[in-house]
Formats: sequence, C-alpha cells, structure tokens
Amino acid sequence: MNVFQVCSSLAPRWVKKESLDPAVVVRWRHEVEQSGLDVDCATLTGRIGKEELRQTLRNNQLLLRAFEQALQEESLLAEWPHLLLLTDRRGVLLSVAGPQEVLDNARRIGIERGTRFDLQHAGLNAISMAVRLGKPVYLRGDEHDLRLFKDWSCMCMPIAADGQIHGFLDVSFPCREESPGTELALVEFYMRVLKERLARKCPKRRRIAMDRRFGEYGLSPREREIAYYWALNMGGLQIAALLGITESTVRSVIKNIYRKTGVSDKGQFMRKFLA
Repeated sequence: MNVFQVCSSLAPRWVKKESLDPAVVVRWRHEVEQSGLDVDCATLTGRIGKEELRQTLRNNQLLLRAFEQALQEESLLAEWPHLLLLTDRRGVLLSVAGPQEVLDNARRIGIERGTRFDLQHAGLNAISMAVRLGKPVYLRGDEHDLRLFKDWSCMCMPIAADGQIHGFLDVSFPCREESPGTELALVEFYMRVLKERLARKCPKRRRIAMDRRFGEYGLSPREREIAYYWALNMGGLQIAALLGITESTVRSVIKNIYRKTGVSDKGQFMRKFLA
C-alpha cells in the first residue's frame, strides 16, 4: 500500500491559522490576555482536579479503551519523535503516547493526564483551535502562543461519530526548516486509521452494529434490546429494572436468545458478539 496515495484520497481539509478570519484571531488573543496566561511559562499548570479527572476518565472509558487497542494494533513509529494526544471534548488530556524519551520530556513540561489544552490554559494551539472550530487543524510551531510549543508542529482532528464529537486526536512533531510533506502524509494516514477505530467504538455506533448482528439471527426487537444489555454484562435484575419488566421475563427471553444464536451460556454469548 502506498501511504501517500492513501493520504491524498483520505486527507481532510485542514484549517490553518492564516485561513481564519482576522477578527476571530483577535478575539481569541483577547481571551488569552484576559486569562492572565504567561506565554513564556516553563511548564503547563492548567489541569483539572483529581476527583474531576477520575470522573472524566470514567466518562470516557470507551474512548480510552479504543485508543489503547488502536495503539496495540497499529505500531507507533519508534524512531519518529512524535507525541500522540487524546483529549475529551473540552481539550482535557486523557492519554498520551510516543517514544519514551519524548514522553519523559513532555511530562517535564506538564503534559500529563488532566492537562488542559483549551485557549485560556494553553493559548492558541492545534487542540484549542480544533475544540473551538470542530474541524481538523494544522498549526506550525511559530504560530503557537506558548513558547513551550514553538518547536512543535501539531495536527488535531475531531473524533466524530453519530453526528457528535466525542474527543480530539492530536499528533505533535518537531518543526523543520524544510517542508513537512512526509510528516503530514504519515500523520494524516495514521490519524485517519486511529480516528476510524475510535469512532467504531463509540456507544451509538457500537449498538447499531450489534443490533444488526442480532437481527441476522432472527432476534425480535425486544430480544435484541435485552441481548444488547446482556452483552454489556448487565445482570437480569438490572435489565428488568431498566426496561420495567420482571426478572423472570428477562431470563425467559435470554433462553430464546441463546437458542437462536447457538450458544449455551453468557461467556459464549459475549465471545460471539464482542469479539
């Protein structure tokens, strides 16, 4: 497969700083100034509290699991000094990946879970722009507000599925004097692979896919509904309370589901439909 040919056909339309309405840039600059952000700071200090971080990680479990699975399935370019950052819809960092030396340097400047990359806490950067615009953004190093980021070019893409944005995926790599064409092509390809894998894990899309599979076995609408919650490892009592039916009804329906799908227990059922 020629990665450059794939990229040319898949590449999104990247928003660049020079393409923005100057009035928007002025307004954003004013917000940064009003926030009191020190553009010459040595480390990032804006981050959410411990309890909020725990809740944020819980709320984004599916996104995080998909990200980790994608990293396992797609080998990172070990010799390429890049950072791959996953954030929630607000621009709060959920996870970061890259070569160990680059990760260590990132931690030294405050890039870790819970770090805030929104405009007020990290100035103009690819993530804060993408959060504001809801579009893929490419930002050169010298276009960042913070001196910390001046040596890095960044590309950030929304992770969208079912008509809504679930988070953002950013790839940051060292600036070079020559044109970053090779980096852009590799980043676009790699980000697209990850974005598609992440999008497939989103709850609504996952349910639609499972519902389609259940339909292949002739399950009725009620059986498909109960099968979905059963696949999420919910118990009979939980499903009964959720759907307003008795537990005995749930158990009876599950027996029919097993018979139609050719399984004999919950373990077989989950392996069959969650593989």
